[in-house]
Amino acid sequence: MTTVHYEDREVTWQLTPGQVPLASALVMAKLYLEHELTPQTDPEGRPFVGLAERGPVQVFEEIPPEPVEYVYLDGVRTLEEFPEFLTVDDDFRAVFDRMAPARSSTSR
Repeated sequence: MTTVHYEDREVTWQLTPGQVPLASALVMAKLYLEHELTPQTDPEGRPFVGLAERGPVQVFEEIPPEPVEYVYLDGVRTLEEFPEFLTVDDDFRAVFDRMAPARSSTSR
């Protein structure tokens, strides 16, 4: 689960709908860090963000004032699946590698 804490308001906001894969949690955290947006949740509980020409946006109207594509964030499993509007640099890859669960290998 990923949360963000607003110091000035002493409130913690949940970014993910619960337990999600590491890459999905990081994509939602990165969305907040880079664009100061939190994902919205559709009626099925899936997190998404609107993507307009100017970048990611929140959509509060059934018919948005500008054309948007809806990008769902809960299906991201690897860094390669990150949306193009988020930056994945070497430092971020190192964080992902440190946080990723160890892969088990069987020896014979």
